[in-house]
Amino acid sequence: MKNLKYISIVFILILSACESGPTNNSRLWNGQWTAPQSIGANSYLVEGYDTQDALNGARAQCQSMGKEFVMRQLTPHTSRTRATVTFSCN
Repeated sequence: MKNLKYISIVFILILSACESGPTNNSRLWNGQWTAPQSIGANSYLVEGYDTQDALNGARAQCQSMGKEFVMRQLTPHTSRTRATVTFSCN
């Protein structure tokens, strides 16, 4: 019975770690991106688990501000690095 309890707890923790959207964790999972960081002059930086996640995070930031997403620079993800997108919201 104890094993079932521990297995359930681990399963719940895994599911909660795999939620899509912004995260402040240093480890990103599929569907996640970092919170946008202001880099000055109405420009922001977002890192994503993969390229589409970074773009989703950038678009979500601009939508929350009621503005349109304008990409400045995109660095696609590789097997060793996260995707990064630099953007502004106009």
